[in-house]
Amino acid sequence: MNDDPRPQVRPALLVLRRTGSVLISVLAVVVAVVVAVLVGILVFVLGLNLGLVPAIILGALALFAVAWLLTGIAHVMWRSPRMGARLPLRRRKSPFIVAGALLAVVGVVAGTTILAPVPDEPIVEAGRPDPSYWDLNTGSRVAYWHFPAEGADSGATPVIFVHGGPGGYASGGSIDYFQRVAKTGHDVYIYDQAGAGLSSELPEEEYTVERSVADLQAIQDEIGAPKVDLIGHSAGGYLVEAYTAAHADRVEHVALISPGGPDPSARNAADEDAEWAALEKIPGYTEAVDDNSYTFDAVPLRALAAILIGKTVGPAAAQNLLSQEDGKRAMAAALAPLNIYANLALADDFAATWEKTIDALESEQTPTLLIRAEYDYVSWTDQQQYTTANSDLEIVYVEDATHGPWDEQPNSVYNALDAFFNDEPQPGGVYDGTLNPLLEDATGVKD
Repeated sequence: MNDDPRPQVRPALLVLRRTGSVLISVLAVVVAVVVAVLVGILVFVLGLNLGLVPAIILGALALFAVAWLLTGIAHVMWRSPRMGARLPLRRRKSPFIVAGALLAVVGVVAGTTILAPVPDEPIVEAGRPDPSYWDLNTGSRVAYWHFPAEGADSGATPVIFVHGGPGGYASGGSIDYFQRVAKTGHDVYIYDQAGAGLSSELPEEEYTVERSVADLQAIQDEIGAPKVDLIGHSAGGYLVEAYTAAHADRVEHVALISPGGPDPSARNAADEDAEWAALEKIPGYTEAVDDNSYTFDAVPLRALAAILIGKTVGPAAAQNLLSQEDGKRAMAAALAPLNIYANLALADDFAATWEKTIDALESEQTPTLLIRAEYDYVSWTDQQQYTTANSDLEIVYVEDATHGPWDEQPNSVYNALDAFFNDEPQPGGVYDGTLNPLLEDATGVKD
């Protein structure tokens, strides 16, 4: 006879209750872990406004405290019926174990991803000649190279080369190549834009088209030339066009080499999609372009996190996670020595100022050369808008060449620049079509 006055529980029901209690406890701990991680990340991100070390400390404390508290509450609320007397939360070991283990795991993951040490890469490639420096009246300290004019015609309008990116720098290859333009009788100046290469960095909000144009104007003042010839490569193509739109009276010639076109309109995007769809049908075209274009698959996670934090929390927090210089080192190890902060800020401003720049160019008649490479990863759709904006523009089409066409076809590019700056006919003719040259039925090239 059972003298126990308590109701008897069938074994099967007892197993079911115990299993349910365990499952609920496990689920509660999982929820506690997820919430603790999210809270820790949020506190870390917000703490970056104070600095990286305070953010790490605050984030770790928040994660541990939330994990300990929620895990302890879960154990108190869903204890087994056979556990006996409840222990005070502060005396329970499991919340400390869960919180400590979680902190260790998150620390290891963070230490190998967004907090991984930045590789000790040089911010510019080895072998570049040592630069001189201008301290411009805009406040920018700019690294530059000057190559005096050669030949009987020396003393002609000086040439300024503006590199791309945005946020990139004048590569050793471009310096070595474009100094050759001095042989055409023009002084040649090449410089790293503010925040790029060895030039001084700016606060992120100062990376604008207006500041880039002001720096270029200050450089022209340093040179002391009433007029200059400009060469703009890639994103530098848009910058020299923006400068010409603002100071057409100070520019004699503009040469655009594989210029970027930042038109943000939906119509331009649709036209560009149609162009790529047609080009993909040409055997070997996609492979040739992909082999010579930048992809951001290899961008370090720390850089991606800094980009996201910069857009959501602010530039100060982003640069406490990854400084501009460390960002260039991280990008150098993965892709190219690019200032990601300058790149993103300027790209946004390019799109914001595009329509204004194009409208201003339509009222000017500055002689302009556009060098289009056959396998350029910038679309013809983007580049053609320069042809409609500039009433005095000629196009030279360079076959078997990529985004930096002087690498594959140095003589073709040099001869085109030489003829253009000296107001002579193009030796290889000019392209007179309206479609991407690869999509024209006829060659579109006239003598």
